[in-house]
Amino acid sequence: MNTPRKPWLRLASAAMAAAALAFGPAAAHADDGFPNRPIRLVVGFGPGTSVDIVARIVAAKVQALAKQAVIVENKPGAGSLIALKEVARANPDGYTLIIAAMPNISIAPSINADLGLDPERDLAPVVGIADSDLVLVVSEKRNPATTLQEFVDWGKKQKSVFYGTLGAGTLGHFGGVLFSDTTGIKIDLVHYKAASDSYIGLVNGDVQATLLASSVAASQLRSGSVRVLASTGAARSPSFPDVPTFKESNFPDMQFGAWYGIFAPAKTPAGILEKINAEFVAATRDQEVRSKMEAAGFSVTGTTRADFARAVHDDTVRWAKVAKSAGLSAN
Repeated sequence: MNTPRKPWLRLASAAMAAAALAFGPAAAHADDGFPNRPIRLVVGFGPGTSVDIVARIVAAKVQALAKQAVIVENKPGAGSLIALKEVARANPDGYTLIIAAMPNISIAPSINADLGLDPERDLAPVVGIADSDLVLVVSEKRNPATTLQEFVDWGKKQKSVFYGTLGAGTLGHFGGVLFSDTTGIKIDLVHYKAASDSYIGLVNGDVQATLLASSVAASQLRSGSVRVLASTGAARSPSFPDVPTFKESNFPDMQFGAWYGIFAPAKTPAGILEKINAEFVAATRDQEVRSKMEAAGFSVTGTTRADFARAVHDDTVRWAKVAKSAGLSAN
């Protein structure tokens, strides 16, 4: 038998409901003292990776601004899936966050039906921190091209072009498929395990082209055996200011990049998400942070929640179409 609710309890409940309606769900649930204990920032890859570098640069500044510890915790495995699942299932209180890269959020669902989570459903986009474009690098041994158009003209005459990637499902892989669709060049994919291996393949002429993150390419290109022909960014890469973008070279469909951003569990109150966004945006405005990011080959963003959510969704739709074009199903 149900016990009747006491009048004072009914009045308290009514008052709380009225407050929630008056001030909205964010005000009703936000913790005015947030953050009042350490924040975990989970990284789904090991130390020294691009995601880890971005995480540590920005976390140090957020810690100083918020006057609360921000602990970067590396949890590599399964292409960051282990870390993503852990954060998606964490208490949605703002104290467990993850920094993720675009392919692990927007490409993975198109090629893996067994993710165990839906990133757009189970994670809340909080803020975009940085972007990294890619550059098209070609081997001098296997083709005479000195410009993108020359390479495209040469490639169309070949039966196929050997194209190196850093693994199936990576942005370089999908970017190569998009490059093939955009230019009409037929490619044979050669999957490598590391950027250094891909670079060696280019130098030796085992592959004729690859797309590498500009930050990676800048550290790898040490010889005259390779040539950088174009970048995928909206503007020229700071690492290669003399290299035109694909858009400048009349291939606008090849404008894309890899964003790095902060996510929280999906049910985290909006008020707390706004506070987290504000702290991280403030960190990206710091000149020291910007200098460190740019030196590492990244373009600093610091977006609103809405802009970041839109970028996540648009890339998920875009790369799903590329996966379909390539005949890659979620399996």
